[in-house]
Amino acid sequence: MLKTSADEAVDDQEWKNFVAMQDFGQIIAFAVARRHPIVTPCHYVFDGDKKIELHLHRANPLLKAIGESPYVTFSVIAAHVFIPGYWNYAEGSDPAWAAPTSYYAAVQAMGTAQVIADPQAISDLLSRQMERFQPEGNHHLVEPGDSPFGQMLRSIRGICMTVAEVNVKFKFGGNQNAAHRLRIADLLLARNGPGDVDARAHLLRRHSHGNQNRLV
Repeated sequence: MLKTSADEAVDDQEWKNFVAMQDFGQIIAFAVARRHPIVTPCHYVFDGDKKIELHLHRANPLLKAIGESPYVTFSVIAAHVFIPGYWNYAEGSDPAWAAPTSYYAAVQAMGTAQVIADPQAISDLLSRQMERFQPEGNHHLVEPGDSPFGQMLRSIRGICMTVAEVNVKFKFGGNQNAAHRLRIADLLLARNGPGDVDARAHLLRRHSHGNQNRLV
């Protein structure tokens, strides 16, 4: 994806924190001699460093694609909002001539994926996901065997992805001066629409960092 130095992550920890805070993305497998890649939306768990885990039904075509080639991309996008042109004007210019833009955070993690078929390993993965998504419990133990969950395991495969490199973009007005960014932050607060709170938080967090202040 196209980006400028103003959109780069401050450091590796910034993108890792972002991926850890999210819980839903898309895994993309390219396979061999296919006209189009296989794209599967899914919940995931991230270990905070290099490992992304998820599970799929054994009939999912992504599994066959990974069998043909283990190279995958995992995409996470959040805090995406529309910035109207009349917000995005340069000081002293006519707001009606200003171009609108989009703010968003995006991480494309690239690496290799391994399909997990061992029932115990799958149950361990599912237990980690349950801890993440249903921490209050209220479910029986996920383990191999003849229990209802044990029988469900036979239809499930795990995916463990090891991240080798990332393409990261935090597009929150980093190419603008401080006054411009703070004006947008106030407008996002007033609008309070879907995604505005998250986008504003990213904008202010990056605004306060020296990486952004160099643009003032």
